[in-house]
Amino acid sequence: MGKRPSVSFIYVNYNSTQLLLCSLQSLRLEEGDEIIIIDNASREDTSILDRFRRVKLIRNRRNRGFAGAVNQGLRMARGDYIALVNPDTVLFADTVDRLVDFMEKNPEAGAVSPQLLYPDFTPQDSARRFPRLKYLLSGRRSFLTKLFPRNPLSSEFLYKNIVAADGSPMEVESILGTFMFLRREALEGVGLLDEGFFFFGEDLDFCKRLWDAGWKVYLHRGAKVIHYHGMSRKKLRFRTEWEKARSARRFISKHQKLSLAGRVILDLGLSFYLLSLALKDFLGLFTSEPYWKWRV
Repeated sequence: MGKRPSVSFIYVNYNSTQLLLCSLQSLRLEEGDEIIIIDNASREDTSILDRFRRVKLIRNRRNRGFAGAVNQGLRMARGDYIALVNPDTVLFADTVDRLVDFMEKNPEAGAVSPQLLYPDFTPQDSARRFPRLKYLLSGRRSFLTKLFPRNPLSSEFLYKNIVAADGSPMEVESILGTFMFLRREALEGVGLLDEGFFFFGEDLDFCKRLWDAGWKVYLHRGAKVIHYHGMSRKKLRFRTEWEKARSARRFISKHQKLSLAGRVILDLGLSFYLLSLALKDFLGLFTSEPYWKWRV
């Protein structure tokens, strides 16, 4: 068996160093692979990262947001493929080989994601459709999804109907920034991430630009990654949701032509979503456990 194409693994770290170390230990590197870590002005001690000889480490003096930090790594990357990897993930031994093999056999694929798993190995939502007005209340943490987990809109938006299917790859509108495996040619064609999305939404926007340029996006359910969902931002839940709402508004405004009535509906829907989360925070209805322990 010949040498596989090289891969550049890009991590953005912000106060998640211990999680990052676990993720790094799960990588199985081959000749030509590289690891690029962008530390986004973490407040914790990150000196242990200096001990990794094969790591290219950049320490930002200020938090440049996820997209800005990823773009720093993309400009440095030299691999045949690029993997954007969250620190709160652990790879299986064959994850990268399966993704590379898929991309080599499917030249129309611009990006692919592995199936994300909770730490108890049950499937996690790993793809979603592009934000549209009808999906405003269909996100993973929305009132509608929490009260009626299997309602048609949420199931459609989050591709819940495919999670229990076999392990074959499937075309989807967008994959999550948790783990994005990119073809260099596609990246060079559509350009870097949009830094107007400070945190969240840049993955949606990138996938939309891939589709607009003629590339396809896939979820590969045969390749798997464990994702400790919510662990890296559990202290900033409302801020996280605020950024998600802000990014959804930017995405819809950027890619869709809305009438005045459409813009009003968009703002009212996002406002209701944020108010419902703020109310739950105020009433103390959020558990202190990580998201993966209280999922629906």
